[in-house]
Amino acid sequence: MRKSRTLAEEFAISNLSGFLTKLGHKVKTKDEITDNPDWVFSLDNKTIAAECTYLTVEKFMQWNNQEFPIDGKTHEIVIPVEPHIWMEKIIRSKAKKIQQYKANADASEVWLILHTDPIDLGSIPIMREQLKRKLTI
Repeated sequence: MRKSRTLAEEFAISNLSGFLTKLGHKVKTKDEITDNPDWVFSLDNKTIAAECTYLTVEKFMQWNNQEFPIDGKTHEIVIPVEPHIWMEKIIRSKAKKIQQYKANADASEVWLILHTDPIDLGSIPIMREQLKRKLTI
């Protein structure tokens, strides 16, 4: 178990926490747990466990049975826009850990947070539009 969160997790958690606060919720992070699950927090006095999944171009390619080119050349990468396939793979990989997350956090529910670095997916048109909306919230 990691003793601290990754920078990507910190970024995602900070953004979601800020957004929930803007909506009028009381959010309090429990810093003693930083892995399995990645984030434990109180939302309006209800304990929630949250697991983060960092989406990268490499993961999208892997899920679509493509290999990431590592030959030092510039390549155009085409990724099918089929989020139902991505989501199924992510949910299946995390579902078997839900009871562990609940027990570790003494939580009543578990959230799955999908996040990325805007630089990673900003060149994909549908992602670019979603990022523009997210960054203007």
